[in-house]
Amino acid sequence: MQHAAIEHNVGVAIFSLEMSKDALVQRLLCSEGLVDAQRLRRGQLRDDDYPKLARAAGLLARPRSGSTIRRRSRRSRCAPKRAASRRSTTSPW
Repeated sequence: MQHAAIEHNVGVAIFSLEMSKDALVQRLLCSEGLVDAQRLRRGQLRDDDYPKLARAAGLLARPRSGSTIRRRSRRSRCAPKRAASRRSTTSPW
């Protein structure tokens, strides 16, 4: 996933039921920047860690070609289903 996103400039989606979005971002930054995640969590970064994290953040934040991010509420996602359900259950009489 990380390789596809960075090397091939392809957008990816990440779904996790176990980790928060902040934890996922920290993991990706540390992985790409080759920084010890324990040092980041404890606030014990070395001077040479900051440029690594900045480079990793730049790579991960780079806009992807043709990608658009749309956030729709659950209500708007379910609207077509509700409309179809109403049409099939309503009687013309």
